[in-house]
Amino acid sequence: MGLLSAQASYPPEIGHATIDESADFGLFVSHKHPLAALERVDYQQLARYRALRLNTLVEHSIPTDDLPTSGHRHWSAPNYLLLMDMAAFGFGWSALPRWLVSRYSGGLLKELKVAGWPRRSAVDIIWSFERSLGPAGAWLLDSLVPFAGE
Repeated sequence: MGLLSAQASYPPEIGHATIDESADFGLFVSHKHPLAALERVDYQQLARYRALRLNTLVEHSIPTDDLPTSGHRHWSAPNYLLLMDMAAFGFGWSALPRWLVSRYSGGLLKELKVAGWPRRSAVDIIWSFERSLGPAGAWLLDSLVPFAGE
């Protein structure tokens, strides 16, 4: 079971439902990163630096299809906490949930001013049809989205 930005489609073995909450995403870098010195940043400037991307089972977990990939210069991580740490160490820029950065970055990150950002994304809860949720998982799913597991 997991929470992620809503997707247009999922593999057939993945159950999904949209919850009532949404998430705001911003583009962040370390205060020491060269992009942090710029008042405004465009996509051409982003493309010059390493992109830090989420690598999940479901591709494109946030609406970032229009962001530059920095060619072959991108690194990925399996979760947002690791992406946030990588950005804080100055390894590149990343799209991150704003609430996560405000609570856990310790002030080490700067949000970039990029046209069209921050972005809001609907949030889906996902689960596997191949494994039973168990009582706690079923309760959580029913609490977030009544009747989703039926």
